[in-house]
Amino acid sequence: MKPEEFRHRIEECRQLRFTELALSSGWNTPGEEKLTAIPDEVFELDWLEKLNLGRNQLKRLPSSISNLQDLEVLDLDNNQLQELTNSIGNLQNLDRLILKNNQLKWLPDSIGNLQYLEAVSYTHLTLPTKRIV
Repeated sequence: MKPEEFRHRIEECRQLRFTELALSSGWNTPGEEKLTAIPDEVFELDWLEKLNLGRNQLKRLPSSISNLQDLEVLDLDNNQLQELTNSIGNLQNLDRLILKNNQLKWLPDSIGNLQYLEAVSYTHLTLPTKRIV
């Protein structure tokens, strides 16, 4: 996707108050750009219920993700995430979190705060067998 397409989708979502926003990139599409950071404008869309950021080059999830209190589905598959922010535990309506094919080594303890979380999809996640305090 080209940068102006990302901006267009965000603006369209804002104007029409869509509850779903897809900013995912295609698989190895020539000339396609991938997000390396989530545009700040996304965190102003506090009515979003589904956010697809898959197939980009995101390395971190900013704490401002917690602004999206209505979020039910967060798709972050096929990025380069190395860690998740603790503020992900503030997404009280989140019921599905997709983390497949990232570089995560652990999940923050705040994941335990997500009382409606039904599914976490992940691969390549190495969790310690014993917590080190």
